[in-house]
Amino acid sequence: MTEKIVSRPLGSAELYCDRCHDHNNMNVMLALTIHTRAPLDIGIVKITLQELQHQYPQLTSRISKASGKDVFIPMECPVLPLDANLECRDMLHQRFDTETGPLWRVQIITINELEKANLNFGPEVEAIIEDDSSLETRWRYFLRYLQGRLNQDIDSFEELSSEEEGRSVVIMTFHPAITDTTGAFYLAKQFMSIMDLLLESDGPLNLGEPENIPHSVETLLPSPDSSFQFGDLFPMVKAVGNHFIPTRRSPFENHLKNTEPSNEKTSPASKSQFLRGWLTQAETNELLALCEEDDVSLHGVIQAAGLTAMARMCMHDSSPSQPPGATLVLRASTITNLRQFCSQAPRNGCLSASYEDNYTVPPIIDAADFWRFAHSMTMAHNTAKSNRQPLRQLRLYSKMFSTPGGENAFKDMEKNRKISNEMSVSVHGDLGHIFRRESSVQLDSWSKQQPATVQVKLEDVLPMVAAQNMGSPFTHSAHIYQGRLNYVLAYYTTYVDTSTALMLRDETINILRMAVEH
Repeated sequence: MTEKIVSRPLGSAELYCDRCHDHNNMNVMLALTIHTRAPLDIGIVKITLQELQHQYPQLTSRISKASGKDVFIPMECPVLPLDANLECRDMLHQRFDTETGPLWRVQIITINELEKANLNFGPEVEAIIEDDSSLETRWRYFLRYLQGRLNQDIDSFEELSSEEEGRSVVIMTFHPAITDTTGAFYLAKQFMSIMDLLLESDGPLNLGEPENIPHSVETLLPSPDSSFQFGDLFPMVKAVGNHFIPTRRSPFENHLKNTEPSNEKTSPASKSQFLRGWLTQAETNELLALCEEDDVSLHGVIQAAGLTAMARMCMHDSSPSQPPGATLVLRASTITNLRQFCSQAPRNGCLSASYEDNYTVPPIIDAADFWRFAHSMTMAHNTAKSNRQPLRQLRLYSKMFSTPGGENAFKDMEKNRKISNEMSVSVHGDLGHIFRRESSVQLDSWSKQQPATVQVKLEDVLPMVAAQNMGSPFTHSAHIYQGRLNYVLAYYTTYVDTSTALMLRDETINILRMAVEH
């Protein structure tokens, strides 16, 4: 039996994520709404986490210095990541103790924890929790919100139905050097699969051999993709000079918060906040049919909708009657899954990077205009991928950490109030491909007569990433689950306030709905 690899130096992309994490940025968080046949047993949760840690050595890793290098090494005494007493008051932003580990944490929220938990990831959730209705009603609102069903059956909220029994919200947060969002989905899937096996069987589990710690993305790529090239020089100068030096005046500048220096002691710390939106199953089916018909990717659709909404806000116009021929150039960052460039890529690991580009946004009057624009965004993304543009960022990271003084780029990161683009885009596709077992069963299909095939079902997954000092005021994120498009707008209070974000979210969803209207 070959010896398992549980220790290695961090790659430059992982180092970049770790330095951003030092300033409370880049943590990856998932909120999973799960349904079990009986209320979740905390003992089962602990065994599940223990088995998951045994399978994936990065979950019992810490980051240590060895010969001047940052290295993943096993924790001296592995502990569970479970925060049973909800002591962490900010699951998304709070730094991990990287020297001791673990590099992830978990909270389990049931109706009993709703008032104790600090679920501060967006104004909509806070409004539900602070409502003056009963605890049972607020819990039901909270679950309905997470499932995208808040506006259904409001009148029937008077009594606690059996529908809410056995439901829990599992919150998992990962240090960004051990996994990106795609990898976090796979780890969450494994968490649910192990729990399912535990609930099904009485005997010991046979999960197979533990995995190696994933390779860094740089070692998975052909060397020309990860070695510095002359064309990278100018972006490198910008990156190292001051993390982000804006080289253009943003059309969105008038909507940004006043960036005058404030009293650091009295001003609240900037945060990443999240707003959600959904399309119905019928709207999603129509959207996907039109995507296929027009040769458009889901990424192209979300980027086109986000850019169109942003252009309308920049032109102080949230109606479809824009001046004829008015175009606007906006800059967007696209977060890209780098597994597609690797011949053998691990499912989990730090395997994402972004690239920035300028886009000319035409006036969008009707659905035909929108689909033309979405097609052009699809083609632009495909061209960037075929030119391996996302890999340039890796070369910048590599140069940054091999250049004397390169790490000064991170020095005053939390004081950064400048934007380098108008928005980021992160599209995850159909999560049914990952959470296949859970998504194959209808939500209401459980009955006592049916065989107990699935013990744990996933009803919703909400991905979140802290990025309040990363140079984008917003991130448009989307995935499909249970046949519905789930849209998430992340906004960063460093740059914008909630009212601006609500306008952008509503406008983006309206544009997506307009695109599927007959």
